[in-house]
Amino acid sequence: VGMPLLTNLHYEAIAWQHHGVRIKEVEMSGIQLVPIVFWYDSTHITSVEHYRSLVFGPDEVYQMGNFVEETFGVRQRQDIMSKGMEGHPKYGTYHCLSYGPDGLRRPLICHLNGVRFLTPEQRAERGFPADPPVEFYPSRVMVNKRHRRIRTVLDAIVRFVGADLQQANELKNILSKELNETRIRSGKPASLSLATAPSSCGAAVANAC
Repeated sequence: VGMPLLTNLHYEAIAWQHHGVRIKEVEMSGIQLVPIVFWYDSTHITSVEHYRSLVFGPDEVYQMGNFVEETFGVRQRQDIMSKGMEGHPKYGTYHCLSYGPDGLRRPLICHLNGVRFLTPEQRAERGFPADPPVEFYPSRVMVNKRHRRIRTVLDAIVRFVGADLQQANELKNILSKELNETRIRSGKPASLSLATAPSSCGAAVANAC
């Protein structure tokens, strides 16, 4: 059972849009869960036996030092994509869901060094600049997940204005930078999304421990 982040808080949409698999929220022992078709290495709770029999099992090609998410996780995703959710019970991977007082889902884990984790007030209390310039943050617009699908948008803009190759690269770099800085300025600090009261999942985990 994994703890969702802001990036995969609504996993149903990710599973359908990216993997073509329809999933829905379920309840087990009073805990709200959503099945996931991928083995995330981020914070999760499982048994040693589950790792030994499945992730490191005799049927798995695993070498010491492999990144489980990018090896076993990929094979799991491909297996479920080909078989549908009938193949999910073998893996038994879920995200635990937590809902705030407003009825909206909230993440259970946030990266401490993530983009704008602290609010300006929290930064000032700790002796940091209230809000560092957005230029300090690395651009994530043009990397990972097939350039985060923004590359096709930038290419369309370049074609529309009829820029040559050199101008096109310069224009895309400028637009990428502006998009990234706008995203950071308009994004809500992760610390404001953290659960402030015990969730049903958190309470259940505490009781189990």
